[in-house]
Amino acid sequence: MDNYRGYVEDGELDYTTEETREIRPEQAALLTPKRMELLHHLGAHRVESINDLAKKLRRDVKNVH
Repeated sequence: MDNYRGYVEDGELDYTTEETREIRPEQAALLTPKRMELLHHLGAHRVESINDLAKKLRRDVKNVH
């Protein structure tokens, strides 16, 4: 799984991380469609907090946390 994330503040790139990991079958089984949606959103959009993420995904903050 490739993960690329950049944080931009005041128009400048703060830092970037990229990581590749092998996922075992038992780990992949934990990736439900809702969890995949959450991970995709985190990788594609900037969020300020768990509350912000929950609002953007229209999900209960308890379930996102």
